[in-house]
Amino acid sequence: MSLRSIQGPVVLALFCAAAVLGIFKWRGLPTGLTPFLLIAFFTLLSIGGRVLHASARDPKQAVRSSMAAMALKMLAALIVLVVVVFATPRERVLEMALTFGGLYVVFLVFDTAHQFKTIQRT
Repeated sequence: MSLRSIQGPVVLALFCAAAVLGIFKWRGLPTGLTPFLLIAFFTLLSIGGRVLHASARDPKQAVRSSMAAMALKMLAALIVLVVVVFATPRERVLEMALTFGGLYVVFLVFDTAHQFKTIQRT
């Protein structure tokens, strides 16, 4: 695993953290720790997917590893979403679910674009 494979998700995480902080402050909502834990979770998933994808030896295996990484990320995200919904106080569930969904989409697009770009190079 190279530093380059970690750099993209970490930079995206910093942008997401700044955006979440700005949106929560703009809306006058208390930030708390949960959104930043979600950002860390998605960053670790993204790095894990890159490591799994980098272990592929040929294009067919790269496609299989990409699909496996996407499926594992989705399963882990669903489990975390259920935990977040049940662990969050009732009055904050909607904002945490929207934060989760937004972060999921941002990291999904980012990871998918990276994987397609990597597959095309091989």
